[in-house]
Amino acid sequence: MPIYVLAACFAVALSLPVAGVAALSSRHDRMVRRNLRIADRHRSGLLLPVRTETGLQELIDRISTRLRPLTPLAYIDHLERRINIAGWGHRITVDHLMVGKAALVVATLLFGVYQAAGGTLGWILVSVPAALLLFVMPDMVLDRIGQGRQTKIERELPDILDQLTISIEAGLGFDASLRRVVDTNDGPLAQEFTHTLQDIQFGMPRDEAIEKMIDRTDVIDLRLFASALNQANRYGVPLGHVMRLQASDLREKRQFRAEERAAKIPVKISMPLVFCILPVLFIVLIGPAAIRISQTGFGG
Repeated sequence: MPIYVLAACFAVALSLPVAGVAALSSRHDRMVRRNLRIADRHRSGLLLPVRTETGLQELIDRISTRLRPLTPLAYIDHLERRINIAGWGHRITVDHLMVGKAALVVATLLFGVYQAAGGTLGWILVSVPAALLLFVMPDMVLDRIGQGRQTKIERELPDILDQLTISIEAGLGFDASLRRVVDTNDGPLAQEFTHTLQDIQFGMPRDEAIEKMIDRTDVIDLRLFASALNQANRYGVPLGHVMRLQASDLREKRQFRAEERAAKIPVKISMPLVFCILPVLFIVLIGPAAIRISQTGFGG
């Protein structure tokens, strides 16, 4: 039997004890982990309904409990940060993502071993890079979604700051103005402000709630806005004046970004122009003459 078939069978055999130990996890441990997750959600301000444990959720809890000691803490924090930036914190957890990635890898390797056992040994060589690709693909998808969400937040921030400025100058407090902005807008930034208001309602200090929002979004403009807001509260500067200055600066930055993207267009289209458009244009213009010359001969 080839060595790579033996290696694949050995890897699958090593995964079986892990699955067996995960299946023997006690119900008491599962209930403790469930209560801790619920407490963490309430402390973070996530108003999620408490659902009863299902068989699938219990299986995910068992497997994730065994995967966490094998996973570096830095990678777990990195996954959680990617989920928050993508805005999927209310949909999936780090445990769901880790179990899903592990299931994709194991299923791909098992499929390759099954095909190799049937005589198609080349599937082993295909299944290993396919498993690596499927392991990395969820991270790439989350990064792509997170980048798009950050871009939307950067575009929405100047307009929402204008609305905040008008509401504050009209006599409303910051929290009431933020609530009014949330009620009249829809988008990723409005969702983050809603989450921030929920944190404040749970008793979290405003500065800490805003700092958590910055960590969830990782947008530089939002961080600068929070810094200006904290300085205004600390030194007693009128909040409306600070909001107006911040909105004006962000509008200018948005205009500069648009001009920068417009300036990059000629560079981006130069490669398609040289390698795709110009050859076709030369063929259309010079092709008939070249055919005529080849038919008549260069000497006439």
